[in-house]
Amino acid sequence: IGWPIALQSLFYLATGLVWIAPLGPLLKWMETGRWR
Repeated sequence: IGWPIALQSLFYLATGLVWIAPLGPLLKWMETGRWR
């Protein structure tokens, strides 16, 4: 598309946060093996 690198990195950072936000508790649960 030819976006500026700053805009592209911002876009990837935003999508990364959107992906990681729900995965945080899931990863914690997988590590401990408990829900609480």
